[in-house]
Amino acid sequence: MEANPDSLSYDKAAALADCGVNRLSLGVQSFSDAMLSFLGRVHTAAQGERAIQAAYDAGIHNLSLDLMYGLPGQTLADVRRDVERLSQLPVVHASIYSLIVEEGTQLKAGLEKGDWQLPPDEATEAMARTVHDATHRYSFHHYEISSYAKGPFESRHNSKYWTYEPYIGFGVSAHSFDGKMRWANVANIPAYIQKAGKGSVVAESVAIDAERAVEDYCFLALRRRAGIDYGDYARRFGKAIEDDFGPVIDQLVRQGLLERTAQGCCLSEEGLGYGNYVFSKFIR
Repeated sequence: MEANPDSLSYDKAAALADCGVNRLSLGVQSFSDAMLSFLGRVHTAAQGERAIQAAYDAGIHNLSLDLMYGLPGQTLADVRRDVERLSQLPVVHASIYSLIVEEGTQLKAGLEKGDWQLPPDEATEAMARTVHDATHRYSFHHYEISSYAKGPFESRHNSKYWTYEPYIGFGVSAHSFDGKMRWANVANIPAYIQKAGKGSVVAESVAIDAERAVEDYCFLALRRRAGIDYGDYARRFGKAIEDDFGPVIDQLVRQGLLERTAQGCCLSEEGLGYGNYVFSKFIR
């Protein structure tokens, strides 16, 4: 279950634990009040830390948090402090993302007007390396582009996305996939309540044809550090991956962005920083 740091108390966490909830993910985003204010978050860094401790004290020990880097005004020292604070909390999983600027957002508009400036690309790349190196020092292993876990605590929920397994989402704006179709529920809460139990709550859906299926499989698998398993590809699609993407893989290996493994191929250390470019090569 996901929780907001500003509203998670010990009593709420204990009630969740009594209901059988054994994993919580908290959208902390940063341990800097200045960065949280910029992001428009209503919680403070101290509230984020208290929420994590409250959940742990209530008996939920499988805890994950989200952090971000590459924010306007953020420095390499800020990122180091965030990861160091992460290491001091009872957390076994972290999703640590680089900021993505979406069209139509206030952030995008502010950047275009010059209200804010993103860190230079070299600085963001240095932040990514700092996250990677520091999490390893603190006993996290890097198992997906933006995901780090201690021991066996990789996210089973998210792993279903990356391993192309079916999943069902319940509730407002939830997404689902059955192997042949993807669909999303209504995103508006009052509209969802009005429709729930009376009719379909699906807002949009898309059928996955054979061509899109192999594309989706490849770029999702490459998000994981384990990469693409050629045997699994052949079992799922009835053909060798070389038939579809042999030249693409060869080119990316020559560029140093993919490397071959015993099972297939995966992003190289350098390729981690160019994931979107690599993924685009598998979209035909």
